[in-house]
Amino acid sequence: MTYVLSAKAFGGMNIEEILSGLKGGYFHVAPMIVKVAVINLGMTKEELMALVNMNYSLNIFDEDFSIQQLNSLSHDVIMISNGKVDSKKLPKMVEKIKACIGKKTILGVGLGKDLIALAMKELEDGEVLSKEGNILKNEKYKVFCADGSTGNDFGDLIKYIV
Repeated sequence: MTYVLSAKAFGGMNIEEILSGLKGGYFHVAPMIVKVAVINLGMTKEELMALVNMNYSLNIFDEDFSIQQLNSLSHDVIMISNGKVDSKKLPKMVEKIKACIGKKTILGVGLGKDLIALAMKELEDGEVLSKEGNILKNEKYKVFCADGSTGNDFGDLIKYIV
């Protein structure tokens, strides 16, 4: 008999119990691959490949993404990158981000942080981002941002990916 276990399930199990139930079989522990929906407002191929090389699975959207398409795909985290957006599209971007807040962990860098802050201000309960070091966050809504001014800001946000 063969068992396939997630890393999370394996972490909570007793190895002796698993082995005693195999009777000549084996078990496989599958790694946890975090799925990230990237709203790419200007990330380079190299920056995206750095995420892939950290074993993140990416679905990459442009600024004209559809909420329906975003929600139809499985992901653990939404990341809104730094970059440029046509000022005519800003209100739509803020509305789309507002629709995502509270549903998944959201990370924002640079412009992504600014768009998230605008969306947070529009929430009915008036929630805001608080500052902790160089990270702006709201734990209630699982929103974590950095301004992108230092090369390590992105690295600081990575710890909030699941």
